[in-house]
Formats: sequence, C-alpha cells, structure tokens
Amino acid sequence: MPTMSTSKDNPVTAAYARGYLEKLTGLLGKLDPLQVEAVGRLLHRARAEGRQVFLMGNGGSAALASTSRWTSARAAPAGASAASACCP
Repeated sequence: MPTMSTSKDNPVTAAYARGYLEKLTGLLGKLDPLQVEAVGRLLHRARAEGRQVFLMGNGGSAALASTSRWTSARAAPAGASAASACCP
C-alpha cells in the first residue's frame, strides 16, 4: 500500500485511498457469510438468554469494542440495565 503523503494541504492522496480500498475489498471478500451469520446467531441467543458478551481490543479495536457496548446499551429495551445489553 502506498505511504501516506506528507502534504499539509491533503494528507491523504488518491493513490493512498485507492490502495487502502483495494486492500479492504480483498479482506472483505474473504469473509464467509455463513460464519458472519453464525456469530450473529450466537450474539442474538446470548441477548435472548440475558447473557453478557465481553468485547476487548487494543487501540482501534478497543475503540470499536467501546462503541459497540454503548450502541448496544442504547438499543436495550426499556427497563433493561445497560450492563445486560448485548448486540442489537
């Protein structure tokens, strides 16, 4: 992937964006939709059974885990505790 430009006017060049998007497209193409569905079913079952799901990460992954937690809490049914909320 091309390195990021150091230009102060536009730090992200079209070449950088193109390389990033090509890499992302390749990675997304490797995902197995059946495995994605299986994870969704597990999360749905955990929520239906009142279980807790813990997401952890480092750096950007930690931010994603934190965001997922608060998104789930907002989607919790009225009266449910935020701690018991799982994926919407």
